[in-house]
Amino acid sequence: MIRLYLIEDHPIIYDGLRQRFRHAEDGIAVSGYADSIPSFVNKIPPDSFDIIILDLWLPSTNPVENLEKIRIAYPDKPVIIYSQDDSVHWVNQMIKSGAMAYLSKT
Repeated sequence: MIRLYLIEDHPIIYDGLRQRFRHAEDGIAVSGYADSIPSFVNKIPPDSFDIIILDLWLPSTNPVENLEKIRIAYPDKPVIIYSQDDSVHWVNQMIKSGAMAYLSKT
């Protein structure tokens, strides 16, 4: 099973993804959720998830710095950006900064 950990400031997104993935049928499950980088980094055991899904825009933060903090704390975990912002600038910037993929919410 693939275990996703979401860092997202909108609980409805977490609820929607958690309900959408059916671990018995899809082999994918949402194993946890944080609404900020400080509530995630170095507080969640790395063996409790396989992939990090990161919202590009968290309140009062910088997307590149958020990704850097995660990559330092969990260097072996892939990070996928999940955002409503689908500008080429941010897609390129996040991939250049180490994100494994960039998915648009739209």
